[in-house]
Amino acid sequence: MATACTDNKGSDHVMEYCCSSCEEDAISQEAAYHCKMCSKFFCCQCVKFREKLFKKHETYGRDAPDQWPVSKVTQDVLEKCRDHIDGHLKFYCEDHRLLCCNSCIVFNHR
Repeated sequence: MATACTDNKGSDHVMEYCCSSCEEDAISQEAAYHCKMCSKFFCCQCVKFREKLFKKHETYGRDAPDQWPVSKVTQDVLEKCRDHIDGHLKFYCEDHRLLCCNSCIVFNHR
C-alpha cells in the first residue's frame, strides 16, 4: 500500500506516493510511476534503471490513475471518523444510513 512522505526540504507538503527505491535510501522523492506487478512506486530517475532490469514489468505513469492503488493519505481520509480523531469507520447504522466508528455506534447509534 502507498504511504505518505514529506519532501527532502522538511516542508509540510505531503506526497501521496513516494519512490520505493529512494525511500529505502532515506530519500523522500515523489513517485511518478507505479508497477502493479511489484506493487512499488518509482520516481523519474529510478524508473529508468528499473526498466532495464525488469523489462516485462509494465509501469504506469500519473496519466493512468486507475492503474494506481488508493494512496494511504486518501485511504485515511475515507476511513477516519469525522467526529472522533482516533476513530476508524467500522460499522454501518442502518437506521441513519451512516458509517460509524466504535464511539459513534455506542453513543449515537444504539
